Amino acid sequence: MSNVVENVFFMEVPDIYKYVDPFGLLLTTLYPIANDKEAIGRFIPNLVEKQVSCVALKLGRYIHDVPPVMLEQADRFRMPLMILPNNANLSKLSNDILGLFLGSKTSMLEYRDNIHSKLMGLLLEGADLHKLVKTVSDLFSLPVLVVDRYFHLQSASFAAGTGYSLSKGDDSVTWDEALSGGRLTVHASGTSYSGLQVLYRPIADGSENLGYLIALLEEDADATNLTIGLEQASMLCAFLFQRELAMRQTERNYLDSFIRDMFSGKFPHQQEAEEKAKFFDWDLTFPMTVLAIEVLEAEQERQRSSYADLLAEGIVEQELTAGLGLGPRSCKIVHRDDALLCLISLPGGQNLRERLKERAEGILAYYKDKYKLGIGISNPAPYFERLKDAKDEAKFVLDMINKLRGPEPFVAFYAETGIYKLLHHISETDALSRYVEEKLGFLLNNGGKESELLETLLCLLKNGFNLQKTAKELFIHYNTLRYRLDKLKEYGIDTGDGLELAELALAYQMHTYLLAESGRKPVR
Repeated sequence: MSNVVENVFFMEVPDIYKYVDPFGLLLTTLYPIANDKEAIGRFIPNLVEKQVSCVALKLGRYIHDVPPVMLEQADRFRMPLMILPNNANLSKLSNDILGLFLGSKTSMLEYRDNIHSKLMGLLLEGADLHKLVKTVSDLFSLPVLVVDRYFHLQSASFAAGTGYSLSKGDDSVTWDEALSGGRLTVHASGTSYSGLQVLYRPIADGSENLGYLIALLEEDADATNLTIGLEQASMLCAFLFQRELAMRQTERNYLDSFIRDMFSGKFPHQQEAEEKAKFFDWDLTFPMTVLAIEVLEAEQERQRSSYADLLAEGIVEQELTAGLGLGPRSCKIVHRDDALLCLISLPGGQNLRERLKERAEGILAYYKDKYKLGIGISNPAPYFERLKDAKDEAKFVLDMINKLRGPEPFVAFYAETGIYKLLHHISETDALSRYVEEKLGFLLNNGGKESELLETLLCLLKNGFNLQKTAKELFIHYNTLRYRLDKLKEYGIDTGDGLELAELALAYQMHTYLLAESGRKPVR
């Protein structure tokens, strides 16, 4: 019998159910219901509903054998039934059991006070999370670890670098669900722990879950005392978590101010910025690339919350540094100007853009079910004075691509924005509109056949006037394409004049830019 018993009750009335509590042991002769078949039939189910742990029966005086219906129900509901000796004194037995409970609870309270005293001593000594974890591990001679709410390891009593990992078996469940459902497996120091071997307590600050304190048990180990110890330690963990989170936030605020000062030109010399960067464990070297990451979410409060989670999780930084073969001192991430700015010291080399694109797309894939993200990537800043330009480039990409494509995930480079990066600096948009009207107005302002001609012209320009490729892409016959070319000539478009075609392509780029700036999107 493995049911937990925390109290004892004696049945003296038929409606005993209102007087029992969960995890109780019920002593009875069945006298109140001995002659009531319906009551006997309801007896076990009602106790199961009240979460009673066990029933002890004394036979002989009122009933001579256990009713078959009770045996069947006890088996079905897995309710333990004990038969007491004929000479058993129920009153004395009840008192003896209560005495054991009282002694056990007194020992438990003394044990809890002892653990509490030891752990509070750590707190008064100014111990950190690592010291707490090591102490709890030593107290119980078991591996102990702490993870945050994202299940990132914060501290462990063992060497976490040697084979440590977590697995949940089923990607459709969250880590929290895997832990609470007994499906989390912890691999540590060559051993795998799962099910009842993973004993945990939430680390909570009020209603906010900060993480979990986890102990790893051998099979069939008694966890009674350990449960009390983890309970006490988890409360102290919450305090240490909050203290460390406050320290990290303070450090992040200083880092934000430092990066803001770099962008605003408050450091006249690169060497001065490099020296200050060392305080943040940052090797500020060039060339440096800036990635701007935007959460494509219209609701501002939800967007701010998403940025906070992205920073806290650390996945973006990990994906960039580990994926690009860089150390953690090569990248810093801050939240500025309604985006996450990732500053990466990344030497040039072959396939640099392809490698960056692969890492950025990896970030999109990781968060595809949680966030829609847009990622703009600057040209590498070759030296310190160009860092602000790189930031502006990455932000421009976010703004421009978002306007052109709408709130769909993307990865785009400043180098790919073409003529848009020049048009962005032209404040006289009326002049651009007049140029578009002059070159394409006859095709843009009319529907019907003119829209077909515009589509044909754009496809021809894209394909370098390869007629066969254009006809195939437009799903039209070659002769139909020749007919449309003749119509374009009637509108004064000389398809044999390269300069004229270049101006038409430029005019259309201006048209798409103006539409994007006005909040509309071109049909392409």
